Formats: sequence, C-alpha cells, structure tokens
Amino acid sequence: MSHHLISFVSDFGDTAVTLPLAAILVLCLWRVESPASSAIALRTLGLCLGAVVVLKVTFITCGRYWDAGLVSPSGHAAISLTVYGMAAMLLAFWVSGGWGVALAVAAAVLVAAIAISRVLLRIHTVAEVVVGLLVGAVALGVFAANYRWHERPRLGGSNLLLLGLALVMPLAVLHGERLPAERWVRQAAVMLRTDFGVCRAPQARSEIVERPRRAVPRA
Repeated sequence: MSHHLISFVSDFGDTAVTLPLAAILVLCLWRVESPASSAIALRTLGLCLGAVVVLKVTFITCGRYWDAGLVSPSGHAAISLTVYGMAAMLLAFWVSGGWGVALAVAAAVLVAAIAISRVLLRIHTVAEVVVGLLVGAVALGVFAANYRWHERPRLGGSNLLLLGLALVMPLAVLHGERLPAERWVRQAAVMLRTDFGVCRAPQARSEIVERPRRAVPRA
C-alpha cells in the first residue's frame, strides 16, 4: 500500500475535517430534533477533546519517566470514533430501511482504517492508537447513554438530501487540510517542563561540577 493512499485515509481523521463535521452534526441535531439533543452531542465532543488533550499533555510531558510505552495517544483515533460514531448512530435512526445499518458499517470501517493508518505512517504506536480508540469508545458510550432515544424522527426526500450534503461537505472540501493540533499540544508540554518544572529531566552527571568542600576548621 502506497504512502500517498495511507495518508489519504489518515486525513479523514484530522481535526480540520472532524471538528467541522461535528459542528454540522450538532446543528443538524438542533434543527432535526431539539436543543437538548444538540447539547448532548456538544458535551460528548467536549469530553473527547478534553480527554485527548489531557492525556497527550500528560504523556508527552512525563511519559518517558513512567516507561509506559506511550508518548502521545492518538487524537485521530479518539475523535474519529466519537464523531463518525455519533453520525452513524444518528443516521441509523434518521434513515429508514437498511441504509442506516450500511452507513454504520461504513463508519466503522472508516474509523478502523484511520486508526490503522496512524500506525502504518509510524506517527503512533499500536498502544497509542488503542488508547485513542478507548477514549473515543467511552465518549461514544456517554453519548449513547444520554441521548434521548425516544425522539427518533424519520427523514426523507429533500430533508434527507440536505442532511447528506451537509455531512459530506466537510469531507469533500476540507479533506487534505491539517490543523497543527499536535504541535500546539507539544508546545504546552514543553512549557510545563521548562517554565513549571513538571517532569523536568535531571541534569546529567557529566554536566554537574562538584564544588570543592570547605576546609573544616581545626579546633
């Protein structure tokens, strides 16, 4: 498999694509269902993003001292599972017939492909991708537990077409764009080490100059 194709798949998980898609999904929930459902999706996204940032900053700053085999848990995996999972879950109820199930399967395949691509590109280790998927799964579980499942409108005709165009638009227009989110997180981790002394590496022995002992005065 070519590097270009793997990068093409990976870019579907970049925050330049997933965050606008999530914003459109929140607006669709507001329009199709209710502000309460929209707020649940927004809180779910905030939970996922917050957990990813905290884990990344923590492990980038201190992970090498814990020997945990983690440096930067995969945000692509976490956010992709959360956003595409929410979209598939909602479409499975909004779309009649077997289309909803087909869309759910397609979303699962896409998330798995994004996760695998991060390992193939050697951007993340398997452990980092697994941690990212766990974060996404927890966030998606929170959404499923809080979503108002009794409100299940069925869409059809022009409304379904508009919804499809709204969700596909960020994938078509923004795919290939990349936000420097990882760089921002690493800058925050460096600031914690250098400015606040969090998990700062001890000075190397070779750089330590032993001060001469003071002569002990004789009685």
